[in-house]
Amino acid sequence: MGNNDNFEKLLASMKEEEKKKKTPEKPSKKFVKNFYIKDNGEYIFRLLPNLKDPLSSPFYKVYLHLGFKMPKTGKNFPLKCLGNRCPLCEHYREQKHQGKTSAWRYEAKERFIYYGLDKNGDIIKLNLTEKVHQTIIKAIEKELTDKENPYNPLDLDNGCFLKFRKDTKEKNGRKYPVYSVQIISKSKKEIKPKMKEALMKLPALEDTFLKFSAQDYVDILRGKEVDLKNKKNKKVEPKQVFNKEEDSEKSENSEENQEHSLEELMEEDEK
Repeated sequence: MGNNDNFEKLLASMKEEEKKKKTPEKPSKKFVKNFYIKDNGEYIFRLLPNLKDPLSSPFYKVYLHLGFKMPKTGKNFPLKCLGNRCPLCEHYREQKHQGKTSAWRYEAKERFIYYGLDKNGDIIKLNLTEKVHQTIIKAIEKELTDKENPYNPLDLDNGCFLKFRKDTKEKNGRKYPVYSVQIISKSKKEIKPKMKEALMKLPALEDTFLKFSAQDYVDILRGKEVDLKNKKNKKVEPKQVFNKEEDSEKSENSEENQEHSLEELMEEDEK
């Protein structure tokens, strides 16, 4: 099988992953450090292929409810959508029907998750919005489909680092983000054997998120804190879980800046 056939299979797998609908997730307590595109500036990183099957999609598409807060730290953290009967989705629809301006904070948002390496060579888990993801995918597709010299930036042995840039422009009195990405070098960036061994031991991306039950979400909406480790419920003030009175403008930037992983919060609670 030639490179062109392999690249076509990889592209088809990425397209299939993008079409995925909301479904329940597998439980896991694995911790993986997160990497976000937030503020304006340059971000240098390398995306890794699907480590179990290099010709399968390198990213994992997930739906997250943003804006919920940890009572102990006050930090926001995402809750994974449980599918068509997700209590948080039902709450969002109810709030929206009632015309509540804060309803948007309960809506499930698309996120695209990748494994990668930062500029220091450390393993990261990238948590990207749809617009950032599409900007990167277009650059990768351009290289994969090059008729004269097709190249796979995701290749574990011959892949490369990307330079991603986020800027803000103003039009008609409104500010909006502008993204760009470029391949820094196509020269071989060898990953050492010990690093490869560590990468192969990583859990599948879908297993790097904790799983909550529908009842857990109902309890959170009722003002109870769900224990992240033992799933034991403790009564707390509703405003400590999420602030119904607090309103802010609905924007992509504010959502990203509020986002923290459950894994990060678990590590903080253990300290």
